[in-house]
Amino acid sequence: MVENLLKRINTQLGELETGIADYDSMAIYVSSWSVGDHLEHLFRAHLAILQRIESHMNKKAEQGKRLTLMGRILLLFGRFPKGSKNAPTLTAPKGCSESELREHLEKLRHIVDKLQQRIPELNDSQYAFPHPAFGLFTIKQWLRLIEVHTRHHQRIIKAIQSHSS
Repeated sequence: MVENLLKRINTQLGELETGIADYDSMAIYVSSWSVGDHLEHLFRAHLAILQRIESHMNKKAEQGKRLTLMGRILLLFGRFPKGSKNAPTLTAPKGCSESELREHLEKLRHIVDKLQQRIPELNDSQYAFPHPAFGLFTIKQWLRLIEVHTRHHQRIIKAIQSHSS
């Protein structure tokens, strides 16, 4: 399962790369963020998650509230509910240039490549850490969240691109 999730995430990263050229595109009736803002948010969030997984996979699970009902629904159905939520400060866009977005993307690809070399460790890992809204996630659940979160923002990016062209 982890191997397939990492493959799908890698595929998504390739798809996101095509959006970097449109980083300054906006469609205010779709989102108050530009394409670049969505990409930056994704890259910041996913870098933080993947770096933590990479450095902590051999540790024991952290303490935290159990997986919430909303977390279970999100993982099961693979969709974020409609509506806008404010991104946490750590992952909020700060205004990256096109070249900075490409650097973030390369960092993500590098970590995914390194994790793909450690599939057995990831599969055996008991490590879990809390999401601020959804509760305690295992590594597999975090990877699933990355996949779902990326798909969510890909839909928004495609809507922005179709309304701004």
